[in-house]
Amino acid sequence: MRAVFRAKDAHKAQGLLDAWLKATAYCRIAPVVAVEKKVRRRRADVIAAVNLGTGNGRVESINNKIKVTIASGYGFCNADNL
Repeated sequence: MRAVFRAKDAHKAQGLLDAWLKATAYCRIAPVVAVEKKVRRRRADVIAAVNLGTGNGRVESINNKIKVTIASGYGFCNADNL
């Protein structure tokens, strides 16, 4: 699976992802099967992430900043005061 995200282009990533999905489809380890099903459902998103070369780091960073802001505003009566 790491090789999919290290692929140079989306076409190569598609081939690697398809090979990984095929190899894990017959696995008898329950956690691996669960991951395989999730990845299969989100296949297009995985390829898009490889194609764009992005991850979810920025989204997680913004989410964390929002949570810190809300925590620092604890005790305010309404959102306007926050």
